[in-house]
Amino acid sequence: MTENLPFTDNFLFKVLFSKNENQLLELLNSFPEFQNDKKILKIKVLNPEIPKASELEKLSVLDIHAEDRKGNKFSIEMQSQMEVGFEKRILFYSSKIYTKSLKKGEEYSLLPKIYSISFLEFDLLKTKNYHSVFQLREKENPELILTEALEFHIIELRKIKSELSKLVTDFETWLYLFRKGHELKEEEMNTLVKKNPKLKKTLDEYKEYTSNPKNKNLIEARRKSRLVLNGQVAAAKIVGKLEGKLETAIDFLHFGMPLEQVCKVTGLTEKQILDFKKNQVK
Repeated sequence: MTENLPFTDNFLFKVLFSKNENQLLELLNSFPEFQNDKKILKIKVLNPEIPKASELEKLSVLDIHAEDRKGNKFSIEMQSQMEVGFEKRILFYSSKIYTKSLKKGEEYSLLPKIYSISFLEFDLLKTKNYHSVFQLREKENPELILTEALEFHIIELRKIKSELSKLVTDFETWLYLFRKGHELKEEEMNTLVKKNPKLKKTLDEYKEYTSNPKNKNLIEARRKSRLVLNGQVAAAKIVGKLEGKLETAIDFLHFGMPLEQVCKVTGLTEKQILDFKKNQVK
């Protein structure tokens, strides 16, 4: 392959899977948890919209939210950069999906199961396993599950050490594609597709999308936006003067960061930021 855009780019990941529900279904059904009678029969993406290049996305905007035929809900994301408080964020977003799934007056028994699935291009957990699954279990007796309502899947792609020739399951081939697909030569990619023909559709979509200069520029624009945001977050942490923090806060708002998040990053109150912004307009 001649293209070098990684499959781990979160924007590219959403492009490939939010518009192709069948491919998302194939990916999910490759998980060990969704085999045999637990196989997912149908999936529907609830937020297929792709953000604009000029906007710095909120932390969750590139997640894929989906629902299967049984009403179970999925939050799926590709996370290419380490993020402070990542574990709390996925718990927060999953909890929001959970609480919004019940209408007023409905029984709690109608609440669906929520799956949080995160593909990470960094090491998060102190384990050699590349696939970790978390549930709500009793501390002293982990075989006792309080409820299966929330399930968190963490897939750390950098921990995948398998060679192409040693890949066995469909799950392994998908993860290998994400981790090394952009580096593979044509012959290696053909071998990977032979091992799992279900990859071909995603690979064809990848080639078509990344061969378009406009699309490549779009991804690069978003990468630059993230660099700007990361740089400003770092700056906000070292700025000591109130005015400097306020100016940084206004920049955050300009780039589309939510006010609540700006307050967290800068340590300022909403009133301080809004008052400063109002005075600037004058």
